[in-house]
Amino acid sequence: MQDTLFALIQARIIQTALNGDLNLFRVGADI
Repeated sequence: MQDTLFALIQARIIQTALNGDLNLFRVGADI
């Protein structure tokens, strides 16, 4: 159970990081 929770949190962090990178890339493309 704890391993699954950790995996979900890790996946969420990765997803947030990827979204942030895409947003930065999009902003850079707009400039």
